[in-house]
Amino acid sequence: MSITALNRHYIEHPETGLATLTLHPELDDDDFQRSMTELGISMIIATLLIMKIKAKTDVWDEFQALLRRYQALGSERHRA
Repeated sequence: MSITALNRHYIEHPETGLATLTLHPELDDDDFQRSMTELGISMIIATLLIMKIKAKTDVWDEFQALLRRYQALGSERHRA
């Protein structure tokens, strides 16, 4: 949901001071372009975060491999 979507739902009547909430208001070209731009930026940020997490989990995988090697060495020493 974007700010433009919230603005389109809320209509204030200046003469009475009351407000009306509209269900499914029309979307003009400007609002559509703004919403698609926000969606695109959000997808780019999400992709960047996923790439950063992937880079960290690659290191985590290396730590897990070292842990397995350490556990194997520990079990061999325990048997000896």
